[in-house]
Amino acid sequence: MRKLLRTRCPLPSDGESRCPHRGPRTVRTASRACGRVSRARTRRRSSSRTAGPTPGRRSVSRRRATASFGGPRDLRAVTVSDVAPLYRRTPDTICVIPTAPPQPIPEKPLDISEYGVSPHADPIVRELVEHDLLMHAVELVTYGMTVVPPEKMGVDEGFVERLRGALLRTCEKRSGVKITDHTTEEPDQQDMGARTWYLLHEDEAFAEAATNPRMLALVRWLCGQSACLTAQTWIIKPPTQNPRTSVGLHSDAHGIPPGGGHIAHLCNASWLCTDYAGAEDGPTVFVPGSHRYGRATLPHEATMGMGDDAPFPLVPVIGKAGSLAIWHGGLWHGSSPRTNSGLRLTLVQVFMRMHMRPHHLWEDVPPEYLEKYPELQRVLGDPGYPFKESIDNMKGIMQFMQTGTDPYA
Repeated sequence: MRKLLRTRCPLPSDGESRCPHRGPRTVRTASRACGRVSRARTRRRSSSRTAGPTPGRRSVSRRRATASFGGPRDLRAVTVSDVAPLYRRTPDTICVIPTAPPQPIPEKPLDISEYGVSPHADPIVRELVEHDLLMHAVELVTYGMTVVPPEKMGVDEGFVERLRGALLRTCEKRSGVKITDHTTEEPDQQDMGARTWYLLHEDEAFAEAATNPRMLALVRWLCGQSACLTAQTWIIKPPTQNPRTSVGLHSDAHGIPPGGGHIAHLCNASWLCTDYAGAEDGPTVFVPGSHRYGRATLPHEATMGMGDDAPFPLVPVIGKAGSLAIWHGGLWHGSSPRTNSGLRLTLVQVFMRMHMRPHHLWEDVPPEYLEKYPELQRVLGDPGYPFKESIDNMKGIMQFMQTGTDPYA
């Protein structure tokens, strides 16, 4: 019993006048250019296996039956069984269906970012890979903090000198305290505590520090592509023997109520402008994994000791000048007093997600409106941080920090 099949040559035409297929004429194709529709006659598989050559037809030698596919030659045909590696069969009939040959296993490992399925995450991942920052990304997820050495930050040798000089010049300009040798001088910290914010316009080094590509890759790993710089300030820390000068445990995500989850709404990216070699330098200390607690420290937790009697496991920030210390905004951290001579210098930068910022800046609201509508000052969000004119307004700061433990504050 015969069945008529209409097939199309699976190979593209190359300008030849004959089909490139070879073999017995169980499947016969027209000797025209490839791609033409041809008619083929096939027998049932059982008949083709048991019956001999059809009377009146020429038999085809095994040599021709097993000929492989080659370039354009004399008209040939092949049986389905002869081309099993390249063709597959359907259950109902013997069909010549082209299939792709097996592909070799690629030597390059799978890189999901190359598929482009996550347009925001993919470029961040590629930057982390390119700059050898994957281990630091893992530490941020696992512990909430990491310190990147200067050789990984892509900065030149003079960067830390420029940044340190910019801090000292700005401090002298704003506070009147002149520091000629930061390794030996010990000015009073209270004299340097005024107007420490709003540094970007003071020196180009602050803009350089805020736009370092490798720092931004880690910032965006925490806070997404929309992360924006919300603050720059300095920490200039002289030595002291007073243990009360230590900063208690706190988080930088002050006002996020309990249950805020482990997603970073903001992060701290601090440039170390002096060496943090050990506890004597008065470094920042942190509680690993505390960013997953999803809440701020309670009052009794914030006042606990920062030494060997601390109720939480504390890890110090250790790194040489020019390193970047970056941590999740919800990470619990504090600092211990400095006992070494000289100053500890740090440029602190806070980045936050775009949704954390107001849509409008209300600094130019007419004073008569504020006088006529007293509640307007509160509705517009009187900033707790002074930024320009005075030292930190602790009353204003505490007002929004309270929401970290009480959502109704």
